[in-house]
Amino acid sequence: MKAEIISVGSSLLTGRAVNDNAAFLARAFTALGIAISEVVMIPGVPEKLTKTLKRAEEHAELIIITGGLGPDDNDIVKTTLSKHLNKPLVLDEATQNRIITYHKNSDLIMPKNNQLQALTLLDSLPLENVTGLALGMFYQSDTHAYLLLPGPTDELIPMFNEKTLPVLTKHLLNNKRVSSKVIRLFGLTMAQAHRDLEDLLTTEGNPVVQLYPDGLEIEIQITAINKNEDKAQEAIAKIQKEIEKRSNPYIIGEGNQNLPNIVRELLIEKEVKITGAESLTGGAFLSEVSSLFEAGSIFEGGMVTYSIE
Repeated sequence: MKAEIISVGSSLLTGRAVNDNAAFLARAFTALGIAISEVVMIPGVPEKLTKTLKRAEEHAELIIITGGLGPDDNDIVKTTLSKHLNKPLVLDEATQNRIITYHKNSDLIMPKNNQLQALTLLDSLPLENVTGLALGMFYQSDTHAYLLLPGPTDELIPMFNEKTLPVLTKHLLNNKRVSSKVIRLFGLTMAQAHRDLEDLLTTEGNPVVQLYPDGLEIEIQITAINKNEDKAQEAIAKIQKEIEKRSNPYIIGEGNQNLPNIVRELLIEKEVKITGAESLTGGAFLSEVSSLFEAGSIFEGGMVTYSIE
């Protein structure tokens, strides 16, 4: 299956916003074995969206639209898609009640078009917004599937992880289980890691094996899809064993076990506190340490100064 991401929002085209949503979704869908054929950024103009939808439908079975779901006049995604598919919009009462309650409790003035956030296509599956108000949706026609997600990244990611993945698993993956593992490397370049693991890397096989830079570290993500979770885990374990054989000196952990967290655990284990004096780094080290979980148990403070004294 191929998919296209359509990111709606003028701020993307003026450089005032970065398209973090497309990067997140491209990575997530590739891990699910769904290839992203194109990513397009367009303004909130109905004619432009209609033209982009028609073009996307020519080469992709899944159309993902982010942004344009709010109550403003330029939030045209739902109404435009409704006209394009000749499918009416209906009110999701649970979302409407959440919107009304939110504005009452916050003493904020409710936008005149607030109901637009609670509309969804007839026969679609509404996707609750975990951290915001605008409703997402998943709709399947006879030929295509359409996924609508909010523009703010702090709304899109929770909606995708908590509400969208189960829907995709059921309707696009035929209830197959998605299992994944992340292995973290440090001490080599991306070029070296790619050279050592090149024959294992794939975005079309099962498991999918991907390599990503993550600051000074490198992340290997292994994702397997199978109706039997044990078989998916077996497939992951086989790839992991080969990766460990080739990259063992550089493996520092799995999942979220990056260097700062590894240092934190070692400091807690040895009951040692850490501090720092910075100049050129301008507080970056102290900021990293203080942002760690339960930082107070390992860190009491430090100093940032350019003064020689």
